Amino acid sequence: MLQVRYRLSPDMIDTFDLYLKGGSIGYSFEAFDLINYLNTGYIFNGEENPTDSQVANFFKEVVFKKDVSSDNIELVRKMLPGFGQTDIFCSTILGDIEVGGMIDYVGFGKGFVFRAMKYYQIPSMLHSSCHWYMKALEQKGLTELNYVIISDGHVHVETYTPSTYDFGRLEDKLKLFRIFLEEYKDQITNQNIFNNGIGRIKEDSSANR
Repeated sequence: MLQVRYRLSPDMIDTFDLYLKGGSIGYSFEAFDLINYLNTGYIFNGEENPTDSQVANFFKEVVFKKDVSSDNIELVRKMLPGFGQTDIFCSTILGDIEVGGMIDYVGFGKGFVFRAMKYYQIPSMLHSSCHWYMKALEQKGLTELNYVIISDGHVHVETYTPSTYDFGRLEDKLKLFRIFLEEYKDQITNQNIFNNGIGRIKEDSSANR
């Protein structure tokens, strides 16, 4: 078994995917931007509005507050198993890379990840690196992963299963990210990425995707 050399979160990997695509709607994304994100956990997109991650975290918080209610909140509450746990750390090892982070809710074999985006088009989460949570929890009974997506005042849900999902594209993305990390290693100051015996991976809640 290879020794783990890199510790990555799904957010890091998907932000690398943004770099591969050259940016997103309205702004470009270069190597410097990705390095800055890896070092600081922040992406500057020229806006002062809340980031997508902040919106998703806020929505998740109000879903679990019993004194707050709306049609969207009640819709999501009905999806969630009655007994479960929030904010569960999980990870999986692929070669010399450990991918891990916090899954928002797990109960009765179902996992849930909250996301927000300005523009939604199905299937937006098809190639999300959060799918690695399925690998991490499959042996513990996870049978499906649900993305709860808030966009323009509407709730969308995408469901994936570890038994049918093809991880090939995600594995290719990891290989490319590994090459990037080695190429720019001298410029990456976040040593949590490299396995120096420092702590566990933590999801960054401030990044905007």
